[in-house]
Amino acid sequence: MRIKILGPLEVIGEKNSYTPSGTKMRQVLALLISNANTVASTESIAEELWGENPPRSVNTTLQTYIYKLRKDLNREFPEESLGDRLVTRVPGYRFDVPQDCVDANTFERLARQGRTLLNESRVEEALEKLHAATELWSGAVLENVQSLRRLKSHALRLEELRIEVLQMQIVAKIRAGRCHELIPELRALSETHPLNEWFHGQLMFALARSGRRGEALDVYQRLWRTLDDELGLEPSIAMKRFQVEILSNDEGLHPFVGL
Repeated sequence: MRIKILGPLEVIGEKNSYTPSGTKMRQVLALLISNANTVASTESIAEELWGENPPRSVNTTLQTYIYKLRKDLNREFPEESLGDRLVTRVPGYRFDVPQDCVDANTFERLARQGRTLLNESRVEEALEKLHAATELWSGAVLENVQSLRRLKSHALRLEELRIEVLQMQIVAKIRAGRCHELIPELRALSETHPLNEWFHGQLMFALARSGRRGEALDVYQRLWRTLDDELGLEPSIAMKRFQVEILSNDEGLHPFVGL
């Protein structure tokens, strides 16, 4: 049994998969999964579904959604009796599932392990864990679920951790002397995150280390234009200093640190 939220919401068994067809039921299931093994209050669920305008029959409506979810989960996954794991507990509901059933929990565990290994300079082992973590993603968090405050906050935290994992992967590959193979990956990340100086700085470093100083300086100019056009800002002092280091053709050039 696998429960995916790092992409479209989906519950996957050995023989089939399930995603609620209704918008509200997807929201309820997503909130229960994001709070797996802890109680999600009826108040928090109602706020996620309707914001400040819940229906008068909010408790009855939520009970109906929970009943339908239990019925659907038991029908789709009879061997696991998955619907029976959705239990009523004051002041709301709890979805009891093993931690590693949820891909986000596995992602966070692998991220922690990768960080520890990298701090211990066990670079190749760190890369294995970090690569496994990023492979769990298949799109934006809960991309088929309409999200309000709580689910948006949960998604934002996971997206920030994903960026941190990508950064750790890049650091590990640089330490392993694999700058050249990083260039395509860093170009893509710089395009995806056009305001992220750190990704641009590592791309500049990888290009300069590969004997492509001109291209590295072009990256700097593009970043400057983007920051100016989008935010009316200049690159940070650290980035400006890094550009000067590349211009001076310093053979002892170190990776961009940033702050």
